[in-house]
Amino acid sequence: MKRYLLISFMLVFMMVGFGGVLADADEGGACPFIVETALQAADEFCTGTGRNQICYGNVLLDATAQEQATFSFEQIGDITDVLNLASLRVAPMNEETGEWGVAIARLQANLPDTLPGQNVTFIIFGDVELVNQVTPEQVESGEFTPMQSFYLTTGIGDARCREAPESGLLVQTPRGVGEVSFVLNEVEISMGSTVLFQAATSHNLDVTVLEGSAALRTRRDTSVYPVVAGMRFSMNITADDWRIVPVPELPEPYELARLEALPLSLLDRPIEVRQPLEKTEFDALIERWEAGEALCGDEAGLLPACENLPAIAGGTPCVFPDADGKRPPDAAPDRPLCEVPADDNDDADDSDST
Repeated sequence: MKRYLLISFMLVFMMVGFGGVLADADEGGACPFIVETALQAADEFCTGTGRNQICYGNVLLDATAQEQATFSFEQIGDITDVLNLASLRVAPMNEETGEWGVAIARLQANLPDTLPGQNVTFIIFGDVELVNQVTPEQVESGEFTPMQSFYLTTGIGDARCREAPESGLLVQTPRGVGEVSFVLNEVEISMGSTVLFQAATSHNLDVTVLEGSAALRTRRDTSVYPVVAGMRFSMNITADDWRIVPVPELPEPYELARLEALPLSLLDRPIEVRQPLEKTEFDALIERWEAGEALCGDEAGLLPACENLPAIAGGTPCVFPDADGKRPPDAAPDRPLCEVPADDNDDADDSDST
């Protein structure tokens, strides 16, 4: 997977305390106000954080340094390189103190340097722990890139009010760049979309695709599990050989009510969450899957276009040009070159310079 992830990391931790303002919360409790205020704060702080850096938001963050690395998170806006980080824990909501954890990350993923400013957006919120699986020595040797592989655990079903989302990791790829890839809980994730990840333990993974599609495979398993918008896929990962065990056996339509409070406003590009699949749509999709057909390019428009489905699931996403702007010699002939609109790059460069 070292070919996958050239990481650019902008991580903002907003453990926002509301102390004296809780008295203004309505009779429904402090939860809605905490969520609104935390998301507003997460959208404003640490805008100057550079690539491969972490910006600290508040004292409730529990961060552990890599061996022989030192850093200090004492004040809002403190920054350290992501290479220094071994693990981090974001706190769940505390209605008594008015605190709730929200994080914003931007990763370069497998996007080339020829696409400046194009990054994968990570939104981390609630009761979440990330454990870095890449050491500085591995990055220096070229074996891996920063945070190329990590473990995720999150709270499950822990929303405190209708306005609060369940804890999770929300990931979005930029427009027009084909697919991006990384490793999460030993599962290779290839996606061109917006996806919610949740995990009760590092041996579980719950994948909800809000738009586009994703494909999942462990590094010790040849089976590929595609998931398209409108679907949710839960799995256990076996402890002995890290293979995927679907729970239930197939993906299933998601419950829209569980997604309504997601912090979509923090994403870099707006999306429209796809409606859950109807039974007839779901049955038709599963029939294609069981027949070994790619889950893309149907005439009814139920499935994503094949250029938006990861290649390991039978799609034909664009490939990144080489340093000379030409097609790489090993690229499949049916996959076009990625072309990101110039205004997207300009906007991203402006945002990175702030």
